[in-house]
Amino acid sequence: LESTLQQSQSGEQEALARHDRRLQMRLSEAQRRRDLLVQAGADAVRRLQERHAARVANIDREIAGLHQAEEAELRHTLERRRKQFVDDYMKRQTIEAAVIAGIGPTVKQTLRKHGIVRAADLEIHRLAQVEGVGEARARVLIEWRRKAEALASQTAPQSLSKVEETLIRGRFYGRRFGLEQEKGKAQRKLAADVAESQARTAEQIKLADQEPQRLRQESTGGRDAIRNRFAQGRKQAQ
Repeated sequence: LESTLQQSQSGEQEALARHDRRLQMRLSEAQRRRDLLVQAGADAVRRLQERHAARVANIDREIAGLHQAEEAELRHTLERRRKQFVDDYMKRQTIEAAVIAGIGPTVKQTLRKHGIVRAADLEIHRLAQVEGVGEARARVLIEWRRKAEALASQTAPQSLSKVEETLIRGRFYGRRFGLEQEKGKAQRKLAADVAESQARTAEQIKLADQEPQRLRQESTGGRDAIRNRFAQGRKQAQ
């Protein structure tokens, strides 16, 4: 009988130990499932952010491109205005009316016969074909043209008119405004999607957090059943 009692006590301890090991395994598995839920939730948010971030980055690039295109158009438009101003000025400067050292009426008449009547007409290859205009006179004429161009460049517009600049900027502003609206919509959609995903994950984690308590309650009942079973055997032996 003493041996039976000792065996019962040893058996009870072994049964309780096995029961506790099973509980620890189930708790570990529950914790692992919870960790997977947390990781899955973080991955879902990251994927949402990456997808929306790519769209927002594309919009930002388009907006930056519009800024560059706007500045380029303003610059090119000003360059065209300045060139047109210089061209018009050069067309108004006639050789006949100009006082050019070493270029008298006879030379001017000769130039006119060859269709060279304005500063814009003065080019080396054309002067080389005019009889009576040597290298020295060609240099004088080209220098007069260069000075006329320099003067025209100095007096050319340095900026666009307010009306023209406003028209150009207004056209680009409308396109940028549309992109900014699209960007804001994408960002709001991201915030809503992230909030929904986080709420869904939080609900799943809440359920997972209740699992250890449920397992421990079940374990307590199992331990009591083991004790009662062995206690009943010892009672009969006693």
